Amino acid sequence: MAFGGEVDYEDLLARSHKQMSQMQALSARLASISDLAAALNSVVELDAMLQILRDHTPTLLTYEHCTVVLLHAGQWWLWDLSGAELMQQAVDADRDPAIGYTLQSGSPRLVLNNRDDGLLAAYPSYLVVPIHSANEVIGTINFGAPDLQAFTIEDLRIARLLAFQFGGALQNAERFHELRRIQEALGRNNAELQARNEELDAYNQIIAHDLKAPLNAVYGYASLLALLSAEEFGANGAIYVKQIMDSAHHMNGMIDQLLWLAKAQHTALTLVDLNAVLIRVAVRLEHLFVARGVHLDVQPDLPPALGHEAWLEEIFANLLNNAIKYMGDDPDPYVRVRGFVDGPVCRYEVEDNGIGIEEANLKTVFQMFARFSPGEVEGHGLGLSIVARLVHRLGGQVGVSSTAGVGSTFWFILPASDELSTN
Repeated sequence: MAFGGEVDYEDLLARSHKQMSQMQALSARLASISDLAAALNSVVELDAMLQILRDHTPTLLTYEHCTVVLLHAGQWWLWDLSGAELMQQAVDADRDPAIGYTLQSGSPRLVLNNRDDGLLAAYPSYLVVPIHSANEVIGTINFGAPDLQAFTIEDLRIARLLAFQFGGALQNAERFHELRRIQEALGRNNAELQARNEELDAYNQIIAHDLKAPLNAVYGYASLLALLSAEEFGANGAIYVKQIMDSAHHMNGMIDQLLWLAKAQHTALTLVDLNAVLIRVAVRLEHLFVARGVHLDVQPDLPPALGHEAWLEEIFANLLNNAIKYMGDDPDPYVRVRGFVDGPVCRYEVEDNGIGIEEANLKTVFQMFARFSPGEVEGHGLGLSIVARLVHRLGGQVGVSSTAGVGSTFWFILPASDELSTN
């Protein structure tokens, strides 16, 4: 205050101290809200969040009564945070004169001369702020005090910040629980799928073994019949016996391939020398290459593959055997094998100049019992499905590019070893 043009420095200083005290008090309250937010977001269970709210709120507001109302499973529930223990009860909050207004309107309510009935009737002053989650009002935080002028506009702002932090923490907790439910469901589904696959593999092995026993008996009896003379057979006996033996041999090969599919179980990967693998495959299929006059060209120094030696041998054996079967009438037939490192993977290709594959059949070549030219070549339609299954179990991919009448290139990629991918 100034007298005769003089400044009252004491009054000015007093007012400055008051404003500074108010600013320090507000800063302390905001720091407390920051601490509250960190504590609320460190837990995901409702009881723990309510206890944190109960412990932090007295540093922000002065009150005698504090409750939280939340909607759960279609019922409004009230938690009393005023005492040492959390007390919970079901309430008709949406019909309450004080709380119901905020639930329906989404607006806070500050009353300094309370004459309402209901849950806050005992308190001359009360403050009700909404709790929002995903833009919906899911509850309220309620404060009551015995004095008529207990709360201020500044208290209302602080209470709204408090409710905002609590609502955000509730929403985060709900997301966490939803993700955990999804993960648990996926885990159960994966476990059930794994168990079902193991049952199917075991079933396939049992069926295949059970089929081989009577089939071997049929083949054995037919072999004995083949020792008989033409007079003992009759005119067509020898032809019939040969058909029986050929059919039994064909079915035996099909069963062996089914057993390969069933027994392809995943174990630890090792670095496999594919040059040695291709030498064994070439020896294994030498009679087929010679019979068809097919030239085999294998790239030297193929990059090693991460996998299982027996699986990789079977992959190349089926790809080469498939190329020979569908070679066609080219006067200079060939099959070429090559491989190279491509960043984090190794790519291997088997190219031929056979009859190729029609574009309409490219999507089904790796399916079980798929045949490019049914009835025209020998086979069971299982070789490429074995290739696809083994490559997938090794963590790789398989594919084909082909032009009808020109030839095909079957390829597969596998993860490269750390040393190869780095180089």
